Amino acid sequence: MSMSKGIRLAAPALWLCVLTACGGADNTKPVKQGTDPPTVERTRWSLRESQLASPPPEETDSVRLEFQGDRLSANSGCNLGSATFRFEDDVLVVGPMAATRRACIGPAAAYEAAFFAFLVSRPHARLEADGDELVLESSEGAGKGLLRFATQPMPSANAVEKFIYVASTRVPCTGVATMECLQVRESTGEPWRAFHGEIIGFTPELGIEYRLRVLEDPMPNAPADASSKRWYLDLVVEQKVVTP
Repeated sequence: MSMSKGIRLAAPALWLCVLTACGGADNTKPVKQGTDPPTVERTRWSLRESQLASPPPEETDSVRLEFQGDRLSANSGCNLGSATFRFEDDVLVVGPMAATRRACIGPAAAYEAAFFAFLVSRPHARLEADGDELVLESSEGAGKGLLRFATQPMPSANAVEKFIYVASTRVPCTGVATMECLQVRESTGEPWRAFHGEIIGFTPELGIEYRLRVLEDPMPNAPADASSKRWYLDLVVEQKVVTP
C-alpha cells in the first residue's frame, strides 16, 4: 500500500469552537466493519470527489484532511478545523471541532457547513486504489454523503519552516522555454527569482500575490534545471490582488 507523507494548511490562528461530535449514524454500507481501521497516521489528503448537499469549491484540492497522532486537521477550502479523532472499527469518530474564523461568502459558507457536519457524522472510512484514495461515506443524518480524497506528499519530520512571497505572475523558466516558473522571494527588499518547481499543496491564482509559510526538505540528486529544495505549503499567511 503506497502512502505519501504531509502539509498543514491554515488560516490566521484565531480559534472558535464551532462544532460538537454528533451521535453515531446507522450507515448501511460498512466496508470494514469489525476489522482494523484504515492506516492514516501522518498522511495528508486532497479532495477529488464530493457528494454532499452543497457543491465544493471550484479548486477542489483546496479541501484537505491531515492526520497527525490523534489530531485531525480539516480544511474546508475556506477555514481550517481541528479536532481529536479515533476509529471504531472502520468508523471515523471526530471530537469537538474548533475552526478559524475567516469570513466565507455564499457557496463557500454553505459547503463549509456541509463539510464539517459530514466529518462529525461518524462516516465509514476505507482505502482504495492501493491506499492512494481515502473514501468517507455516511448514509444518514445531516452529514449524509460521500467524500473521496487522493493522497498528498508529506514533509519529513526534519523539514525546516520558512516564510516566502510568491509573485502574482510567472516567468519563463531559465533553460526550459516551454515552461513557466513561479517567482519567489523571502523578503520584500529582495528581487523576485524564478523557482524551478511547484510548491506542493499550493495552487496559485494569476493576479494574486501571496505570503506563505512553507516546510522545506532537501531534494537529493535534483536535476540541474530543478530546485534543490522541495517546498510544502504549510500556511497561506496573506494574499492580495495585484493590478497590472
